Amino acid sequence: MVDELFNIATGWLGWPPSEAWNACVIEIVMAWDSKRQFLIDTNPFGGGGDKDKPSKKIVAKEVRMGFRVAAMSRKKE
Repeated sequence: MVDELFNIATGWLGWPPSEAWNACVIEIVMAWDSKRQFLIDTNPFGGGGDKDKPSKKIVAKEVRMGFRVAAMSRKKE
């Protein structure tokens, strides 16, 4: 899971590795969602609208992944 977030941050978002490692999960997910929405909105061939919305199943899976990563990254006391 952590490597997937790192790939998103460095690949899709173009962040340097130092920024990716220091970013929290929610920052990466929100930036990725904003980038995806920007690409949809600025696509000259269309592609916006409800048909591009992810299914509830996919969204639920991504949310679970985010919570797992956040739980794994917490410091144990």
